[in-house]
This record gives sequence, C-alpha cells and structure tokens, in this order.
Amino acid sequence: MTKIYLVAFFALVAIFGSIMLVRHLYPIHDYQLLAPVKPPVPAEVTKELKVVIGGDVMLDRQNRALGETYSYDYLFQGVASLFKSADIGVVNLEGPVTDYPSKTLLSNGETDDDLTFTFATNTPEALAAAGISLIGLANNHTYNFGAEGLAQTHEWLSKAGVEWFGDPLNTEGTEQIVCKNSICVAFVGYHEFNPGKERILADVKRLSGEGYPVIVMAHWGDEYATNTPSRVKAEAREFVDAGATAIVGAHPHVIGDKEWVGNVPVIYSLGNLLFDQYFSQDVMTGNVAELDFEKNGDDVYLDKVFLYTVSNASRQGPVVVGLPIEFSE
Repeated sequence: MTKIYLVAFFALVAIFGSIMLVRHLYPIHDYQLLAPVKPPVPAEVTKELKVVIGGDVMLDRQNRALGETYSYDYLFQGVASLFKSADIGVVNLEGPVTDYPSKTLLSNGETDDDLTFTFATNTPEALAAAGISLIGLANNHTYNFGAEGLAQTHEWLSKAGVEWFGDPLNTEGTEQIVCKNSICVAFVGYHEFNPGKERILADVKRLSGEGYPVIVMAHWGDEYATNTPSRVKAEAREFVDAGATAIVGAHPHVIGDKEWVGNVPVIYSLGNLLFDQYFSQDVMTGNVAELDFEKNGDDVYLDKVFLYTVSNASRQGPVVVGLPIEFSE
C-alpha cells in the first residue's frame, strides 16, 4: 500500500509541476471587469485679445496736402506696426469721408481756416493698411456734411473693409461687436455735445447685461485742457455704473487725466494721434492705449492696460516714442 501511495503522490507532483510549467510558458490571464479609462481633462486654454486705441485723426487741411503729396500710407508709417500688432485697431476719425471737395485745402495748395472737414475717399484704405480696423464716429466733425456725409462715410469705410461704431447724434444701437480669438468685445461711442446720453447709457447697460465687455469711446471735455472737468468725471461714473469695462476719451487734443473708477480704467483724453496742430508740445504729443483681454473658460476679463506715447512733432505723421507704460490701479 505504501508503494501505491508513494506512486500516487509522485504522480500528483508531476501533474502539478507540468501544469505550473505550462502556466509559466503560456500564461493564463485572469480577466476581470475594469472601469473604463477616462482621458485626462485638458487644462483650460487661455485666449487673448489685444485692442489698440488711438486718439483724434484728422485727414483734411495740411494733412490732406501731405497725404496727396506723399500718400496717406506715409502719414501712418510711424504707428502702423503698433496697430498691426493688435487684434483690433481703433481710432477716433475726426470728420466724414466723402466725395465732396475739401473746404480747407484749396485748389492752389493753400489751406483755409474753415473747420468743415471732409476726408478723401481713399483714406479708409490707408487706415486699413495701417492696421486700423474700427473707427469711432461719435464726434463733432463727422456731421460736417450732414446725414449725406455720414452715409457716405459708412459706405467708403465698408468698401475698405473698415468697421465703425457710434455717431454724432448718439443714436441708439450704433455699437459694434467685434469677435476675435474666441473673445467678443462691444464698442460704444458717445458724443457729449449732442443730446442722447441716456440712449448710450442704455446701450452700455444692455450690452453688459448680455455678457460683453464694453469699451466706451467718449468724445468729451474741453479743448486743450489737461485737467478733466467735473461734469466729465460725473459722466464717466454713470458709464461705469451702467457696466462699462473701459472708457477711453478724445476731443481735448491733449493728453488728459487717467484714473481707475473701481476696476474700470478711465482715460479721459488720449490727445491727438494725427492732427495738423503744431502750436504747442501738448497738441503734438498723444497717447495710444492698449487693452489686453483674456478668456479662461467662459470668463472674459480685462487683464492689463498699457499706454504708449506718440509724437507728431516732425509734422510728417505720428511716431511711437519710448516703451509702453502699464497703467495699473
């Protein structure tokens, strides 16, 4: 019996050893139900939008003479790279674009003191070539040739692929919403010297309520005054209360005050960008504002504000002077 048990024992050992050898040579997988592997969640991609805004641009009188002699592109050559670096380049155009003859540049080449401006019909092409894609029309000269002149301005700008916003009559609904890099920003124009502020405030409130960052470009203040009058500061607070994200002003032809009202930057006057005024250093020096927006997820916010200094002292068009300065709270 003992021999039988021993034989059986060794037989079992041999069988077990064979099984282990086969399992080693040909592994047997123990399949089990595993949870599906989820792909890693990508980090939020930050989008950026750069808006560059210049002050008053006047293309009649002596600037028209220069433009027709050397080309209008020549007048913008000193700032074109700055505007082309932006996703949206903006200026305040201080007059209409029409096919009416100039009243300030006479046929004999001399200039007249008449303040009724009109710009040549090829000037929008020069604006576009300089990287300026959006024009503010809420000022006291774009109605120099009345409703017909304003209608022609819209037509000539559109032909050149340049968009516009605002008008001198503070007409409601004249905003422009521009979307670039998955970020949309609304531009609203305001002209202090005509009635209708309530309409513009309502536009700002409506656009802000729809979720747009709103840039208000205001034509206000006193000419050649570097100190902002109290009435203008009061209006700025009304726009902030209505939901403005940033306020940039023009009209005084000189650089004005700057302040933060809460978290809203208010630049009361950029001064001249391209204007044929040379009687003081103040009117030959202006600012250009850079507003940098960011989007993370669904949130769009104004991240940084920079100010460039431009000089028109050469009388051949503005040039950028020095490095930009961050305008912080």
